[in-house]
Amino acid sequence: MITLPVYYSHKTKKGIETILVGMNKYERIHHIVRNAMKKYYYSLIASKLKNVKIKGKVKTHYTYFYKNSQSDAPNVVAVIDKMFMDQLQNSKVIKDDNVLNYIGSSWEVGEQDKVNPRIEIRIFEVQ
Repeated sequence: MITLPVYYSHKTKKGIETILVGMNKYERIHHIVRNAMKKYYYSLIASKLKNVKIKGKVKTHYTYFYKNSQSDAPNVVAVIDKMFMDQLQNSKVIKDDNVLNYIGSSWEVGEQDKVNPRIEIRIFEVQ
């Protein structure tokens, strides 16, 4: 299981801004901030993939532990899934994240966790 934070902090002219990593914000943030966020997540994901190799097809399951009960789980899962699958490919854990290799994904909402909001990812190799 791989655990990732769902909030990302970056510097602004006014100080530090912390954002929920979801489609609503991802689409609207400045491209420099978005690229920095992707680099941060790619590095974090890569550090958790040591010695992970998948030869067959892959499925994932995401469990979202939310801070705010008004957050939109599918928006968060979509962004994390995109970055996660891109890094699986970049790290050569999988050959490609196309439909021939990445054949399924599911998600569920865990419980509220105001102290450690996160997403837990399980990877399943399918023969």
